[in-house]
Amino acid sequence: MKYIKFIGRKSDLKGMGYTFQKLFGMNYNCWHKSIDEYSSQTVWIWDKGKQVEIIDLHQNSYIILEEVIIKNRSGERLNNDTMSRFMLEMETKTLHDYDFKHTIEYKVATNQISTDTETLKKAFGEYADKYRTVRIDDKLKDILRELWQRKMIEISEKT
Repeated sequence: MKYIKFIGRKSDLKGMGYTFQKLFGMNYNCWHKSIDEYSSQTVWIWDKGKQVEIIDLHQNSYIILEEVIIKNRSGERLNNDTMSRFMLEMETKTLHDYDFKHTIEYKVATNQISTDTETLKKAFGEYADKYRTVRIDDKLKDILRELWQRKMIEISEKT
């Protein structure tokens, strides 16, 4: 299984704007950096396993690094939005540009599915099992690009 591995020096992180946090429940230590104090657009660097997480993608974080940073995919953007939108296909671990036609909202708007509660509940569940909508802010891309260009992260294979 692939993951993002931190290979840099932890001592460099504070100077790059990362905050150290000790999580006492599991006695984990991590460094993290968000695009602003209110955002979930965060990079987490965990001491345990030297694993790096993007947003809350956990084991799927490497897909964002691989596709958005290394391959420079831009995704779907709305007007002057600073966010790129993608659809992560959960089973195949494939990142697609966001396509509104695959969403439940589109199917409701075009009368492809009923709007009764049970039908919607089932449809949203099936959609969530298949896809995960991922939004990546340009500032988060900059944070990841800096780690990548400074050779502080790599995509590794767990054994």
